[in-house]
Amino acid sequence: MSQHEREADWSGLLSDIDAQIPPAEGVPEARSNEKSDLLTFLGSAYMLKVLHEFVLDPGPWRFNELRERLDVPPTTLTNRLKELTDAGLVVRESYDEIPPRVEYTATEKLLDFRPVFGCLGIWVEKHGWEEVRSEAPEES
Repeated sequence: MSQHEREADWSGLLSDIDAQIPPAEGVPEARSNEKSDLLTFLGSAYMLKVLHEFVLDPGPWRFNELRERLDVPPTTLTNRLKELTDAGLVVRESYDEIPPRVEYTATEKLLDFRPVFGCLGIWVEKHGWEEVRSEAPEES
């Protein structure tokens, strides 16, 4: 499937979701392309895993603590932390020490993802992930 076809699928999915969920009072409706961009951002390798760890424990975290805890390849973790920092979801604090020390802490913006993970947890409790995985057709 091409990038254009994937984006069209996301756009159609978002339209279906929008039709089913009424907007929350006082919350502006996000534009479709913003939602698509967010889903692309969240779909990066290990992104949800890293976000979830910060939601569970906002930090501060050192790089090696996160790497060991999450079992994420170092280059991938570096990229995800940079993206999260650039997006204002994580603050990177560098200390002028020898050896150098860098810590990462979740921002309030990232912590606002808590309800998203709560909803995912409710969904898993209701449907069970192993059940869903066993029903999915195998990719060829």
